[in-house]
Amino acid sequence: MNTNAIKSALIFLSLASSLVGCAGSVADPGGDDSDGLLGIDPTTGLPVLPGANDGPGGVIYKGFGGSTLGLDRATGEAGTETIRIKPFSALSTEYARVLGRTPSKLAGFASTFSSPPANWYEEPTASAISLFSAYQAAFEGCLAFTATDAAYAAVPTPASATTVCGNLATKFWSRSADGSEMATCVDVATVQTANETNAPRKWAYTCAAVLTSAGFLTF
Repeated sequence: MNTNAIKSALIFLSLASSLVGCAGSVADPGGDDSDGLLGIDPTTGLPVLPGANDGPGGVIYKGFGGSTLGLDRATGEAGTETIRIKPFSALSTEYARVLGRTPSKLAGFASTFSSPPANWYEEPTASAISLFSAYQAAFEGCLAFTATDAAYAAVPTPASATTVCGNLATKFWSRSADGSEMATCVDVATVQTANETNAPRKWAYTCAAVLTSAGFLTF
C-alpha cells in the first residue's frame, strides 16, 4: 500500500479521542422534596418524576438499596451522539451497504474493533490499531469498488477528484463534505497517491480515505 495515502487516510478526519459519557451518582429519593419527585405510583410502588408543566411524568426505577436510578444523571448536549464510534456489529453491515460488498478482511477484525461477547455490550473506542484495520478493510473493498466503474478509469485530476470526493462523501457519510474535508480528499487523490500509476488504485486509496474517517466510522 502507498504509505503516504495511508497516513493521509488516518488523519483525514479526527476521531473523538474520548467519548462523552454521563457522570453522576445514584441518589436516595428519601428526605425532602428537593428531588423533584411527585410521589409514589400506587400501581407500581415506584416514584414518579414530573412531566411537562409539572404534570405526571414517566415512572422511574429503584436500584440497589432502594435508591432511585437516574436522579443525578447529567443532561447530554444535543449532537454529542454523533461522535460515538460505530460498534463492529454495525460496521460489518455498513461496508456492504455503501460498497455493495463486505471486505473479506473484516471478519478477522472483530477483536481489533473490541467486539464484545454475545449478550454483552461495550462502548467502542478508536485506536491506531482499529483505524489501521478499518483502512485495510476499506482499501480491499474500495479496490473492488473502483475496479470496473468507468468513472475511476482515468487518473484523478483536481476537477475529477472534486466531483468524486463529493459523491463519495454523500454516499458514505450521508452528508456533503465541507471545504476542508473536500480539500483533504482531493489532496489524497491527486498528491498523496502520486507514486501510484494505476488509476483505479489511486481512486481506491481515495475511497478508503473517505471510509476511514469520522464521517463513516462514527454515528
